[in-house]
Amino acid sequence: MKPRREDSDQKDLEKKIDKMLYLDPAKPEENNSENDDNPEIKILNLDSSSKDIESEEKADPKVVDTNNQVPLENNSTTEKPSESKETDPAIVSDPPINITKDNLDQEDQDGSVDEIVAQEADEVLAVEDQIKQVKKPPKKPKSKNIFKKKRFYLILIIIILILIFAIPFTRYKVLGLFIKKDIKIEIIDSLNQTPVSGAKVSINNKNYLTNGEGDLNLTLGVGYYSLNISKDYYNSYSSNILIGLGSNQRNTIRLTANGRRLSLKVLNAITNVPISSVKISSEKVTSFSSSAGLASLILPASLKKYSLIFSANGFNNQDATLSYSPSDLLETVKMVPSGKIYYLSQSNGLINVVGSNLDGTSSKVLLAGTSSMSINTTLLYPSSNLDYLVLQAQRSSSGIGLYLINTKTGTVNEFDSVDSNHYFTPIGWINNYFVYELSDYNMGTLNTSQIKSYDALDQQNIMLDQSQASGSGSNQVYQQFSFFNIIANQLVYVTQWFQSGTSIPSNTLNTIRIIDPNGTNKKDVFSVNAQTNDIESVVRNLPNSLYFGNYDYLTNQPPITYSYSNGLINSQSSLGSSVLYAQYPSYHLASNGILSAWSQDQNGNPTVFWADQNGSNKKQSQIPYGYSVVGWYNNTYLILSKSNKLYVAYYQGEPGNPLLVAPYAGLSISN
Repeated sequence: MKPRREDSDQKDLEKKIDKMLYLDPAKPEENNSENDDNPEIKILNLDSSSKDIESEEKADPKVVDTNNQVPLENNSTTEKPSESKETDPAIVSDPPINITKDNLDQEDQDGSVDEIVAQEADEVLAVEDQIKQVKKPPKKPKSKNIFKKKRFYLILIIIILILIFAIPFTRYKVLGLFIKKDIKIEIIDSLNQTPVSGAKVSINNKNYLTNGEGDLNLTLGVGYYSLNISKDYYNSYSSNILIGLGSNQRNTIRLTANGRRLSLKVLNAITNVPISSVKISSEKVTSFSSSAGLASLILPASLKKYSLIFSANGFNNQDATLSYSPSDLLETVKMVPSGKIYYLSQSNGLINVVGSNLDGTSSKVLLAGTSSMSINTTLLYPSSNLDYLVLQAQRSSSGIGLYLINTKTGTVNEFDSVDSNHYFTPIGWINNYFVYELSDYNMGTLNTSQIKSYDALDQQNIMLDQSQASGSGSNQVYQQFSFFNIIANQLVYVTQWFQSGTSIPSNTLNTIRIIDPNGTNKKDVFSVNAQTNDIESVVRNLPNSLYFGNYDYLTNQPPITYSYSNGLINSQSSLGSSVLYAQYPSYHLASNGILSAWSQDQNGNPTVFWADQNGSNKKQSQIPYGYSVVGWYNNTYLILSKSNKLYVAYYQGEPGNPLLVAPYAGLSISN
């Protein structure tokens, strides 16, 4: 490799500079000291006088023979320099000037010295000019070196990646870390192409189970995987699969059975709708139902009867014993939705509070009846979420009591009672509050009635309202409460004044009053003069609406019709009074406040209808004729009664009869 010309020129210049080093003439002492310390450097002081140069030459003159170029002996009387002041061998001077004896006179010698000094000065200036002209090559920026390094590493990485991706095994190992694919493994029976559910799928020693559709859905990195599939009474399957970069990642695998086939269909016992994802177990075998409720089990060929357990979310476990059929008939199994229903039962001669599954199985007595209890005074009121029950009953000779039953804990608490002169009028549940009225049989006395609620959570009684009375003996004025309705989670009722032997005071009002179950927001939304007007015929024309009439004694005209809904009163005079005397069904609102249901006579038979919370979009249910709505269960099912028996059905109805809860149930039940 040839040396760069610029580097060579630079070195030559540096050598010349070393020969001709300038020192500051103003500091001769420093120059001499530096010269003494470093004898290898020759000091040239171009600003010194010619006398100095002359004295230097006198100190050690050299006479050169011009013919032979040999220095001659100096015969002058000038004192020889000391031997210690030897000429520095490291100093290289220019070629010697030829001097002869003929031109060695003083004047000529001075002229020659001046020429030498001038010549050396010119040479130094020339060298300095060359230094200015020749520049050292600039160093390359570090960024370029860094760039070179980055380029090197980039090239190295590219080479490595090329090597990796050139080999399929390493290619997918790397790609699998970054690229994931959704895959579906479908396992079906090789004979009838039905899904094989509950099959054990092992992928790289990680185990999974197929669902009711015989499918397994996973997200895996691209690459090669070992696949092993096994299920009792099927031949096992092993293979290697590649999850590539393509979009089609579906693998269908057929297993061959080596046992006896049992085909099943699983339905909801109330709705007759197929149930998916039902787990079906029999000893070693596990299967799952498809979205159509279908399942297929391969069982030991040596057995003729099989005991199966069916389990699914939202349903009670179901046991079934099925027999083998050579024709591979489809066996139907029905499962009952989970949950409990509560009712009054007289199966053992006493009136018991009983809870059971929706099909009447696993029944349990929550509160045993007593001999003092009577059918006429025993009522059961379940809360909308069925967490609480209120029982009105005379369980002893002391009188009628109200009992709170916690269905989760089984605890029973009597929270109110009356003697023989008083009675309860249960109104119903508003969330966790049970609302009722306590009244006196002898309203002619100054005793008043009370509207109360019981908070089941805090277990405390709340006084909502109390009627007023005045007078004495046969001359009394007293107030009564009536026409209780629960509308939009508020109690709506009528307050009216009556007289006995005297007149109602002026400015006394009859009202439509509303109140929250905790005693707040009490307000009269409609009022009339009690001396001249009467509020009558309050009817619930829709699930969340009331009609009532305002009768004026002075005009003796038919009452004017008004409506109440959402806390507002509106005149409905155009409807006339006939709507006040029409027959309306008992509406039942679901706990979600969205659906309503009721029974209505049609062609002489009770018929079930359902609608939204306002009674709009009315539809007839497919529930057969003859059933009356008692209440809702879980916003989906209706509790029905027929011939003093209790049933459960899907609110929209399904072909077939409702599910019987108990052979004998219900006396009275309401929500």
